[in-house]
Amino acid sequence: MAQVNFLLSDAGDTMTGVNGNTTTAITAGDILYASGSTAVKLGTTVPGGLDYNDIEVESVKFATATTQGASAVGIAEEDAAAGSQIVFRGKGVYFSPVIATTCPLRAGAPVRAAEGETTSGVQRSGTTTRSVADIKLTCGVALTGSAVDSDYIVWMANFAARK
Repeated sequence: MAQVNFLLSDAGDTMTGVNGNTTTAITAGDILYASGSTAVKLGTTVPGGLDYNDIEVESVKFATATTQGASAVGIAEEDAAAGSQIVFRGKGVYFSPVIATTCPLRAGAPVRAAEGETTSGVQRSGTTTRSVADIKLTCGVALTGSAVDSDYIVWMANFAARK
């Protein structure tokens, strides 16, 4: 049987992509979502390599719907002008501001990216009861907590695993 899945990276913690937004820059620390279209980029055979333009990302803070939050893939390691190359990380421990504290964010609670905000931050993923939609938005877990908007917390990011 022919092999069909080929290893690109054994770690996957850091990736290089392109700012898919043609007008807005990404700032280091922004939480990013995969924004590429379904148009064919790589073709039907395994490419000899990967061009950074093949992976398009944009900042969740400018998103207008939770759809983009469910597609969160990492945190920008650097600033990137519109349409330029960017490095982002899919795992790590971060300091981030708490956004929209409609429900206290306790240590151990799941967090998600806050979309449609002026600041890139996190908020509790769901309330005290969680729905399937909340689970899809989860991108990490709070290590400290706060019930005050804009206070910083420590959280562990893992964009690959949805609980």
